[in-house]
Formats: sequence, structure tokens, C-alpha cells
Amino acid sequence: MKNFEEIKTGNAAKTHILISTIVRDRAEKLPNYFSQIFNFVENLKGEYDFSISIYENDSTDESKLILSNQDFSYFKEHFVKCENIGTDYYGSIVNEQRVINYANARNKTLENLDLSKYDWLMIIEPDVIYDFESAKEIITRSQAPNDVDVYSGVLVMNSRPYDLWGMRRSEHEEWGDVFPDYITNPVREFWSTANGFCLYKAKPFQDGLEFSSFNKRLSKHDCDTAVLCEDLRSMGHDRIFINQSIPMYHEKSSNTI
Repeated sequence: MKNFEEIKTGNAAKTHILISTIVRDRAEKLPNYFSQIFNFVENLKGEYDFSISIYENDSTDESKLILSNQDFSYFKEHFVKCENIGTDYYGSIVNEQRVINYANARNKTLENLDLSKYDWLMIIEPDVIYDFESAKEIITRSQAPNDVDVYSGVLVMNSRPYDLWGMRRSEHEEWGDVFPDYITNPVREFWSTANGFCLYKAKPFQDGLEFSSFNKRLSKHDCDTAVLCEDLRSMGHDRIFINQSIPMYHEKSSNTI
């Protein structure tokens, strides 16, 4: 939050966004991941400060080495934690332990941080491809309704929405899609979203929200990012929107956390 003295003197603090990313065996993706982020950080630095927190675990490729040698001078703050904890590897499947691992890893990116510093949290997956204009729209929310809590585009692979487990149009869906009128009515309220590049208000996390894989409403383990939106709703943060005209492209990989 910007304090009164900053506003009164015309020196209002920039909006501060914390980027959160989890990594496992993504060495081949990390150069482009950083290049894309550096592009929007450089172009939006007049209005925004960006910090980044990355958690890596159990990689067998050069992910740890790349992260340890990375230049983080673009960011106001940076936090990187790498460790080997012996978790099993899972492909892109629906699996209880897999979503537990995902939620635990995402929580590691926020562990021991002073979240009061940030206005927004932004999850960016390491294997998502996007252009500057798409990133700018999600960050600035120029087409979004007022006072959104969550805002994303649509993750696409092979010309089809990819994150169907996470982007649900209503509480009655467990596998979602775009709306039939997505071309003429692109910005719509959804039940949940993530889609590889997603902006969340930081306030719920400051109030104690954490990532979880257990959907209390459905009484079972579920997609961790869908559960996050369910938990946001339970805290009164229910303005969840997707701009269906903003594509983010999933870069296929044989590895996952």
C-alpha cells in the first residue's frame, strides 16, 4: 500500500509485483524464461518494481547451475532456493502426489518473505512463451474490470486451450474451456484460472493464504491452482477474470515437477 506522505508529495511508490516460479529440469527453457521477463521488466520499470522468487528442486539437468549464475540485477529483490529433497518425478498427469508437490513447491517461493512489500503476486511458469503486449495487458489490466483479484490470459498448445484442469468456468466444472463467445466477448469471469502467467492480488497471501492441493468444497485433492482460486473465494476475493484474447503458449517439455 502507498502511504499518505508518498501520495501528498507526488512520490507515490511504484506498484510492486513479486514473480513466483517453480523449476525442475527446465535448463533448456530458462534462457527464454528470463529473456521474456527482462523484456517486460525493462519496458515497464517506470511504473512497476519487480522482484522474483524461484524455487528449484531435484533437477537432474543444469537448472541449478543456470540459476546460480543468473544475473538478477533487473529485479528490486530476488530470492532463489535450490535443494534436493528426493521427490518422485511425475509427467503431466492427474495424480494426487503430483499436485501435493506442486503446492508445496509454490509455497517455498513465498516462504520467509515479507509479503507486505508487494501489491501483486504473479505466477509465471518456466515453459510459457508470450510477447510483450500480452505480458503488459496482464500486468496493467487495461482491459480488465475494476478491482480484479485474479487476471490471466489463456495458455494454448496446438491451437487449443491447454490448462483445462485449472481454468473452470463455473463451480460445476472440473475440466473447463473458453466460452463459446470468446471472440466477441473475450474478458469473462471464470471460477478459476492460472494458465501459465497469472496475476493475483497480494493481500490474501499477506493474510495467510497458502497454496494447497486439497479442495475443501469437493473433499479431495485437486489441481493446485484451481484450489487456490477456491480458497481465494472463501476469503472474499472472487473477482477472477480471464482475457480470452490474450494467448500464452505452452512450450512442450518432457519434464515436470
